[in-house]
Amino acid sequence: MGSISITIEGRAVEATAGTSILRAALDAGVYIPHLCSHPDLPPFDSSRPSDAIFRGGELIDGAAGAEGGFPEDGCGLCAVGVAGRDGYVRACDAEVAEGLVAVVDSPELVSYRRERLARILATHPHACLTCPQREGCSRTQCSANVPEEERCCGRFGRCEIRKVAEFVGIPPDLPRYVHRGLPIVDDEPLIRYDYNLCIDCTRCVRACQGLYGEASVGYIRTEVGVIVGRLGASHSESGCRLCGACVEVCPAGALEDKEIRWATREEELVPCASTCPVGLDVPEYTRRIAEGDFRGAAQIIRDGTPLASVLGVACFRPCEEVCRRGRVSEPMAICALKRAAMEHTDGPPAAESATPAPTGRHVAIVGAGPAGLAAAHYLAGKGHRVTLLEAMDEPGGMMRYGIPRYRLPLDLLASDIEEILSNGMIEVRTKVRVGDTVAFEELRRSHDAVLVATGTQRGRALEVDGIEAEGVREGLDFLREVALGAVPGDLFEGERVVVIGGGDVAIDVARTALRLGADRVDLVCLESRGEMPAHGREVADAEVEGVRLHPSLGPARLLSEGGRISGVELKRCTAVFDERGRFDPRFDEERRETLPADAVIVAIGQVADLSFLGDLRREFPADGGASLEGGASPAAAEGVFFAGDVATGPTSIVGSIASGRRAAAEVDRFLGGDGVVGPRRGRERHGPVGGRRRVAGFVDLGRVPMPRLDPESRLEGFETVERGYDPESAMAEAARCLGCDLRFRFSDVVLPPEPWLEFTESVVDTVPAEAGVYQLLDERREILSIAGTPDLRKSLREKLEADPNARYFLYERDPMYTKRESELIQEYLQRHGKMPGGGEDDLDDLF
Repeated sequence: MGSISITIEGRAVEATAGTSILRAALDAGVYIPHLCSHPDLPPFDSSRPSDAIFRGGELIDGAAGAEGGFPEDGCGLCAVGVAGRDGYVRACDAEVAEGLVAVVDSPELVSYRRERLARILATHPHACLTCPQREGCSRTQCSANVPEEERCCGRFGRCEIRKVAEFVGIPPDLPRYVHRGLPIVDDEPLIRYDYNLCIDCTRCVRACQGLYGEASVGYIRTEVGVIVGRLGASHSESGCRLCGACVEVCPAGALEDKEIRWATREEELVPCASTCPVGLDVPEYTRRIAEGDFRGAAQIIRDGTPLASVLGVACFRPCEEVCRRGRVSEPMAICALKRAAMEHTDGPPAAESATPAPTGRHVAIVGAGPAGLAAAHYLAGKGHRVTLLEAMDEPGGMMRYGIPRYRLPLDLLASDIEEILSNGMIEVRTKVRVGDTVAFEELRRSHDAVLVATGTQRGRALEVDGIEAEGVREGLDFLREVALGAVPGDLFEGERVVVIGGGDVAIDVARTALRLGADRVDLVCLESRGEMPAHGREVADAEVEGVRLHPSLGPARLLSEGGRISGVELKRCTAVFDERGRFDPRFDEERRETLPADAVIVAIGQVADLSFLGDLRREFPADGGASLEGGASPAAAEGVFFAGDVATGPTSIVGSIASGRRAAAEVDRFLGGDGVVGPRRGRERHGPVGGRRRVAGFVDLGRVPMPRLDPESRLEGFETVERGYDPESAMAEAARCLGCDLRFRFSDVVLPPEPWLEFTESVVDTVPAEAGVYQLLDERREILSIAGTPDLRKSLREKLEADPNARYFLYERDPMYTKRESELIQEYLQRHGKMPGGGEDDLDDLF
């Protein structure tokens, strides 16, 4: 569409033909108040009314003439005058035309808008809007003793109605609100409905309809106006998909997320993405699968992380533990969907972006496990040449030599490694043991940076009598020997094996022993069943396959006959950790039992071996630790970095990949780069995408079962237990997703302008030298600090030099500046859940 010339409030404006007067004005920086309008929604009267609606369990017929109701012509707050036309027009609906002249502000318009606002507030609690103590109110007590049902809602400090009402001006003769006694629905998952707060603006109806074609909410017309409600008595009956789009566009607090903190709402509302250590866009690739676009889903996953196929089968799925679907029925099978995306993609991945220009920098990475491979992937992506040094015959680390094949097939690992190395910037040198084959100091001299990602390759020693008996093995060594084919397939044929340990390695050891012919496998651990560090799914699978668990027991001594292991004497463990959560097991020495054993495998944890570091080794704790990761270590200044288990302690594959990425960012910064590795993410607010389809009985849908080998067949070898979804099953499972991220596609509403001033010397010089409170903001207009002072001008002048991040400010004169400072800080805390600038040190002073 072409551009046309119009005049708004005396200003010449170029507008796009076909847009509304409201849109043209807002784009030109001229604010027109509005409530029923939203930048991504069609006009108020664009949707058709329903025959009936539900408010709670109450059915309201369109002909019933129910109490309350929104004006049928919308909020009316966006009314403007147009030259040549009588009366006012709705700026949200009226289109611009060449030569149009619009009047936005006049005494008559102000009066008209206040009349319309009064009608809206007549059915919405508004006592707080007119309260002189509203600023900084604690929201828990009312100094004016207003009944709770007459007060504004918990959204008050960030309320759209409040901001618009304060801009329009509260009518001085506004009558007291009378509580309507409408239903409050608080017994359904995720969303709370309070119809007493609803202003019936129909935004929720239009948002839902735009996303799904048909809404689960609707409105009726009555003699007194419009009333909004659900189309069924419950989420399920109304066909709601619980995406929360209605909550996002609601201006009144009638729809609210349950148990969500506003300050961290995006992380809590899309926990699958925020909890994923590598930050995969889980909702987007799930949506692609639901649409049958497996190739598009796979590309999103590949763009987000290396080792994508590995993570489709061997991830421990922290995302599923927090999936909001789980609060409705069962959590999404996120990991299985990732696998399906990778397995059902036809053709090679799409071409990657252009190869970066070589930087001339060379990085050595010691260890080709998940952290080392991930770091190599990201560093090569920045143009750095990388040499991966691996002590074993093949790259892969514990993925190849520790995780059994029934959990991670080798062909998937090989495919992912090949994809990482296809960059051409990475050289892999195997059978190189740093400290023996090459000295660590030599690596430092010949490379611009060295990243240590050797993992935790040694098992912790068990210090009990009898440990030297024949037939006692260490868990990691055992799994490595199995992976290398160094033990026969009937190693434990007819024998009883006791595994000591309660973590994932111990579970893998126990399940592997069964596959090597063990007649019986007993697993003993200090922890109770609920305390076991192993993931619950793995423990359950072990039990199904025949592993017998003996929780809350610890080895007192190992028994032997003729120098060979014969059993394990156990004692009851009464507590594993002390009152501070530190490992400090305590035992009832009198309660003992014995398990016979032909073999014992010890898997009680892993430690790092950093002996190859030489003199540098003295700077670090014996078992590694978080202080080693990335640039946090003392050696970072010398170009030595750490990643993965060696830095953080034993973690998962996905955790190691994330650690490798963080370390790569630190290395890149050290080498002069910007430290930005991987895709630059940011959820775009570009309006919702429609075309979503409804699913019958959506709310109650359970997880699509994963095809699995039966327990008997599993023990015949190391075939993958989980068989994976076929395309139809994957699409059905993906269709269960709530789409929690859909709400964040909506554009931000345009709120009344804030009176922020440019933080410059000339503007500060206009500030009075009086007592008051000022607020400093950064370039994004986020508040950096709030402070009271006896001299505003003097304090702001001092801040000009002391705070280079400040770009805007606001001040107000107040001789009681300490009280006003506390009020503003209280209000900020309510809205953001933290102190201005993100600090918490001043909270004690405040209270």
